[in-house]
Amino acid sequence: MKPLAGGVPLSEQSGPVRTERKISEIVAAGSAHALERPRVLAAFLEAAGVPAKLAFAGPQNARAIPTVFPAPALLRRRLVALPTGNGSFRFLDPVSPYSSLDDLSFDVQGHTAVVLSEMRAVAFARVPALPANRSLYEETHAIDVKSDGSAECAVTAELSGEWALRSREAIGASGAAAWAGSSPRAGWNAPATAAAKHVDEPDALLGVSFALAAAGPAGAFVPPVDLPFPAGLSAENKRRFPVVLGFPNVRQFHGAVKTPAGFAATLPADAKGDFSFGSYSVSYAKTAGGATYEISWNLNVPMVAPAGWPDVARFSKELAAAVHRPIAVKKG
Repeated sequence: MKPLAGGVPLSEQSGPVRTERKISEIVAAGSAHALERPRVLAAFLEAAGVPAKLAFAGPQNARAIPTVFPAPALLRRRLVALPTGNGSFRFLDPVSPYSSLDDLSFDVQGHTAVVLSEMRAVAFARVPALPANRSLYEETHAIDVKSDGSAECAVTAELSGEWALRSREAIGASGAAAWAGSSPRAGWNAPATAAAKHVDEPDALLGVSFALAAAGPAGAFVPPVDLPFPAGLSAENKRRFPVVLGFPNVRQFHGAVKTPAGFAATLPADAKGDFSFGSYSVSYAKTAGGATYEISWNLNVPMVAPAGWPDVARFSKELAAAVHRPIAVKKG
């Protein structure tokens, strides 16, 4: 936490603050919009004897917070900050339906928040970012190679944390097949059908299954993996804003390739890379009836500084090159 000497009045740094309804008016109306809910929660906590303050946090595409109190236009998210007594804060976000104490939506994780007291900025505080392993996306691939060189893949996905919450919403809106086909997988056709199994567990586990068919040349295919970044990112750095990576997460793909009798698989070399914001690993192994592969990557922070853009581009290029090397299946 960084204290601000004497506090800084909102009106002096940001112009007039717009007129907002009183708490009593909001309660009487029985509804509150996104900017009012934190005020209501803070007021209720204070009335119950729990110290609570409002805090502003910028969305991920906002400019970096300057040393003086910035304009509220750059801080469009309000949180409730709870002083811990040792100079730090814990946070609640009553706007997000999935939020709990210090478990906030990804668009504010890791941000700097401005904590207010009586509409004066009194401190800068870092909003916590959840560990990447809290949001796990895991796929199992069962690839069956035919004697004509074509291949089919049965996919089972299990998602937890932020992955499950967001995917559950997307599947509910457009269906499991549309969700499964929304991310391109190089060399594979989009699935025609898919099934989603909603499991009510504390970690919001969600299961999805679908089938893919190889669309590339017979006898060669790449693992059906959808990558975290679009292809062809330029390493030229002209950015002035932070590089948004999304919520911290881990993705894992476990593949088992079954080859016909008399056929063998030729596998690429293993690859891995470590970066300040995450890492990736790609490995292959031959088995008696074919081959296996293990592909994973993790992104440990929601964003990196503008100067980190070349590393993000290099991560994307290296991962794509490692995943998109074909597995060749030939007779003999």
